[in-house]
Amino acid sequence: MKIVSKDQVVKFQKKHSRATAVITLYNALEEEDFKNNKEVTERFSRSSVMKNRKDTIVFRVGGNKYRLIIKFNYKFNLGRILFIGTHPEYDDYLKLN
Repeated sequence: MKIVSKDQVVKFQKKHSRATAVITLYNALEEEDFKNNKEVTERFSRSSVMKNRKDTIVFRVGGNKYRLIIKFNYKFNLGRILFIGTHPEYDDYLKLN
């Protein structure tokens, strides 16, 4: 699966040098060919579909220190990063979105 915006992940990892799990997750996602949300959440147990947001999944990364939100388009085998940040930044993101 092609995940758009690897530069966001690289930039985040440079800012948070201990967030190596984020790039590991990104690479693992790119190696897969998911058909639906269920396949993603079964493969990545620390993920869940966001309420009221079709095909959007939040990944809890690095012992829940970081969050990565990706909107998937399974028809075109694409994912687009909507958010990447720390857990507190994620809480702020939810308040605004």
